[in-house]
Amino acid sequence: MYKSNKSMYGLYGVKVYLFSFGIIVLIGTVGIVFGFANHKPIFVLLGIFTVLYAITSTIGWYFGRYVIPGSPVDFARKVISRLSLNGTERVLDVGTGLGLFAIEIAKRLTTGTVIGIDVWEPESIEKLTYVHKWTQPIGNSKDRACLNSKIEKVEKKVKFINMDASRLDFGEDTFDLVICGYVISHLGRHGRKALKEINRVLKPTGKLFIVDNVRDLTYFLMSTPHLFLFSYLRGKKAKWLTSKYWTSMISEKGFRLYSAEQAKGIIVIEAEKNNIKSSLF
Repeated sequence: MYKSNKSMYGLYGVKVYLFSFGIIVLIGTVGIVFGFANHKPIFVLLGIFTVLYAITSTIGWYFGRYVIPGSPVDFARKVISRLSLNGTERVLDVGTGLGLFAIEIAKRLTTGTVIGIDVWEPESIEKLTYVHKWTQPIGNSKDRACLNSKIEKVEKKVKFINMDASRLDFGEDTFDLVICGYVISHLGRHGRKALKEINRVLKPTGKLFIVDNVRDLTYFLMSTPHLFLFSYLRGKKAKWLTSKYWTSMISEKGFRLYSAEQAKGIIVIEAEKNNIKSSLF
């Protein structure tokens, strides 16, 4: 199915951003045509402004997601180098997508293994109201993730499973480390359920590593102004993605926070399972 001999990790959210770009350009074009046809310069100017806004906001999205933070692969390698792995860990990568974090971790393991879970199957996505197929990365599939692991020569250390993050099919105290790359915010209110499940499957003193979005100027560009405003008014991501939100949620879900560093629209959180049960469980 795939002919590429190079690992590919896709562009996230392209469909939804191109759709919004197309709608705005269409509105602007209608304004321009209407203005010329009816000799109304104001509509022509508004139309031109609208088209230019569509172009600049889309450029801003690309810079906010892929230029300012840098290469996703380089960033993943930099983040994972902080994990201090001994090579024998059993690791769970929640929301693995095309397997970037899982594969980079597997390269650092000897006898350890990584399980990457995500919701790839169309019928599974349709059942989950918080996951929209338009927000998935280009080429997102379990087969592509498996091929990436084969290309990177770690296929024996990585296994990919279609699974809902809020209902993990693993026993208690199974994993030494759980990593969540850009998935908890994507789950919305179900993110708390996922963290509860992650706490359950982590071994005592097991580690949690979260890489996700945080609200700042880069996130504003990445969202594009109109989608940021839409999200903010609905009380969604743009309103609650703050450093305080992340640290409080981690603590209340039974984890001991080690560090939370944010820059360029990304927050990196390191925490440990707290064996003192939270009253919220």
